[in-house]
Parts: sequence; structure tokens; C-alpha cells
Amino acid sequence: MTCHECFDFKDRLWLIIDLREGNLCDLIEDMQQEPSYTENAIKYIAHQTLSGLHFLHSQNVIHRDIKSDNVLFSQQGSVQLSDFGLAV
Repeated sequence: MTCHECFDFKDRLWLIIDLREGNLCDLIEDMQQEPSYTENAIKYIAHQTLSGLHFLHSQNVIHRDIKSDNVLFSQQGSVQLSDFGLAV
């Protein structure tokens, strides 16, 4: 695991996660009102999403719930996949 790790401490399960500023669904809704992202920015998000999927597949993990709500990003340009409730 990366910085998202589960560990057992004092008989409790702790989950550490990152805080993200938005998701792809928010971005799509914002762009319907006023297009503000360039084609290159959208290409970057798509590339990072596919890179994340490639990594998961190389670890024999299938996400099974890829949708715009589960693609998170930060203002610094970091893109992450979330919602692994259906991952196998």
C-alpha cells in the first residue's frame, strides 16, 4: 500500500487516507457552467487514471467501480482512484 494503510493499534482498525479537493464528477459539472480546463489538463487526468488502473491490474486487483465520482484529484495535480468497496 502507499500512504493509505490500515493497521491494528490497541485492538482498533485505523485507516489513514488523503484529503482531496475534488473529483472528476465535480469537474464535469463545473465545466458545463464555464469551461475552464484545457484539453491537456483533461488528457493528464485520463492518463493518470489509466496509470492507476494499470498499477492495480499489475497487482491482480480489479476495481469494478470506475466512475467520475471515484477519480479524485488535488490542486497540485495528484490524481487518485477511490472507493475500493467492490475491488477484488
